Amino acid sequence: SQRPDPTAEDVAELRANYAGNVELIDDQIGQILATIESRGEIDNTLIVFTSDHGEMNGDFGLIYKSHLLDPAVRVPLIVRPPAGASGAVNVSPTEWIDVAATLCETAGTSAPGFSRSLLPGVTDAKHHHRAGAISEMNGEVMWIDLTHKAVINTEGEVYLLFDRTADPHEQTNLAGQPSAADLETELKQRILQRLVQTQVSR
Repeated sequence: SQRPDPTAEDVAELRANYAGNVELIDDQIGQILATIESRGEIDNTLIVFTSDHGEMNGDFGLIYKSHLLDPAVRVPLIVRPPAGASGAVNVSPTEWIDVAATLCETAGTSAPGFSRSLLPGVTDAKHHHRAGAISEMNGEVMWIDLTHKAVINTEGEVYLLFDRTADPHEQTNLAGQPSAADLETELKQRILQRLVQTQVSR
């Protein structure tokens, strides 16, 4: 269960354990890559490193992962296509389903559903991958683009709204503020439009 007020000692322990896990994973991935390279297959292998979620680790006084704040939704995403790439950094929003399209394109087959291959952005840092991305959790939906982020609750109301340019660490929630009413409405519409566009028949 969520502890609403983790102590400083709790946070220190969480972050130390997290750092230890990162070091362990880094070491294990290094061993995997070394094995692939020793077999002469490194330039015949698509490498994707990512995660399904981040961790709060005491940020905002919260722990665990079940939130749509930045520490819980920002994840690493590294893509190395076969034969390598120049190491471009692309900041365009992406969605986890885009990994599927990337795998399919590399394998020479079509991409499923609404996913988009990440490969164009691997070599072109200016490639515009998506205007924005959504993420869903427990009935809540987040929209994020290069300048703003909004989250609607299960009642369909915006309860989190951040200016990512002026407030990259999400310290000032603009939801409900009269000065942000038009922006709130616009981003809510983007979320609803995207949800309608991505509905599939069962």
